[in-house]
Amino acid sequence: MMKKRYKKATALALTAGVICSMGVTISAATNAEYTKNENIYVRLEQDGQVDGVYVVNSFDVTKAGEISDYGDYAAVYNLTNLDEIVSDKEEQTFEAEEGKFYYQGNIEKAELPWTFEIVYTLDGDQVEGEELEGAEGELEMQIHIRKNPSFTEDAFFNTCLLQATVTLDSELCDNIAAEKTTLPTEEGTEPTVEAASIADAGGNEQITFTVNPGTETDLTVKTDVENFEMDDISIAGVPTGAVVAQDENAENAENAETADEGSQQTLSFTSAENKHTDHIVFAISAPGVKIPDPVATKVIEEKISFLEKVKSLFE
Repeated sequence: MMKKRYKKATALALTAGVICSMGVTISAATNAEYTKNENIYVRLEQDGQVDGVYVVNSFDVTKAGEISDYGDYAAVYNLTNLDEIVSDKEEQTFEAEEGKFYYQGNIEKAELPWTFEIVYTLDGDQVEGEELEGAEGELEMQIHIRKNPSFTEDAFFNTCLLQATVTLDSELCDNIAAEKTTLPTEEGTEPTVEAASIADAGGNEQITFTVNPGTETDLTVKTDVENFEMDDISIAGVPTGAVVAQDENAENAENAETADEGSQQTLSFTSAENKHTDHIVFAISAPGVKIPDPVATKVIEEKISFLEKVKSLFE
């Protein structure tokens, strides 16, 4: 009997040795206890194309230890202390004390749940945003918001409410009108048109649009402008409920509906590997229209002229 046990133990040891010799590794589990919030900051170009995305990952650590977080980042920055964050492909590993820990991850090529297209027309002619500096005439701005077919998880589009804000200077803009057109979600139905909220905000008119989850929308602002300029356009995206995976398989979806809500895991924007995500917020901005400051322009021109003179000394 003892001989059989010895043979069994030897076989198990040999098996373990073979596995190790084959290079199979087992990653140590995260030993910290925490929840995580993801704050996604998006900069759009003037036409609505994505220019840059970075994520500030915020951790509420209740037990100090090592944390492994995931995301396909081009660069990461520790915003809490001077400790190093070790990056191994899409895995970021660091030590965190009890309390708050923050780090930033820059995403090189990011897809969003939505696509944005910003179109300007002046007196009926389509123009680029930079052509509107100091413009005069009848201005129309449209923001087309659509579901992004290249984004892999529908839950964000179907769960997040968007609030878009356009701020206009009352002295430069007159006869302001704004409306939201929600496209039909079913064939045979008509688009719905609603007036936007316009409120006075200390010499400015603040136009606010609310875009419901799961809808595609056109936002329109019309105004008569003189010596036109405008602050940045801002769009905030906030989930109205739990952002959980939406399985296309009907049977699995039905099972998910009957499951305990506490067992449903909030999806991470950066990676499906993240299992501690609690809240997600999108902060999206597009450039406004600014008339160049003549003083600042002169200073820049003088600096360029000086640098050219210095450069010529070495030629």
